[in-house]
Amino acid sequence: MKSQYQDNTLVILGGWNPSIKVGVIAELEASINSILEIDFDWEGTGLEKPTMKSLERTTEFMKSLINKVFAEHELAMQWQFPHIYSNEAGYICIVWDCNTKKLIFRIKYNDIVYRQMEVDIKTSPKKINSRTGVLNAKNHLSLWKWVVNAE
Repeated sequence: MKSQYQDNTLVILGGWNPSIKVGVIAELEASINSILEIDFDWEGTGLEKPTMKSLERTTEFMKSLINKVFAEHELAMQWQFPHIYSNEAGYICIVWDCNTKKLIFRIKYNDIVYRQMEVDIKTSPKKINSRTGVLNAKNHLSLWKWVVNAE
């Protein structure tokens, strides 16, 4: 069984196999851990490098989400690999950008929040509807379902 991504969406080659989740988790962990290799604050402006606690919290949180997504075959088929980076305040940012919707998880060792954005393409100029809140294990799956239209 092999898997690959096409436009960041998981494509299963040769049929579904629950063990594909292991590869997705490994790929996600590698992306999160690669943040440590980035040269931070090279301009000397006071940018904060993510801590190991932030990386560990992000990894555990995302494993929880992946386990929930991959518990249901139909949801797993909609998995999209997020864009992962760190911001100037030391947060790990996990971003899904799907058509008119965007979901951002910002995770730090002592703070975890989300932002939902949706572009209203019917208005001129286009209006962006945005909502923020505290991210937790009770709402992360429903937020992810929202961004990939799996509600």
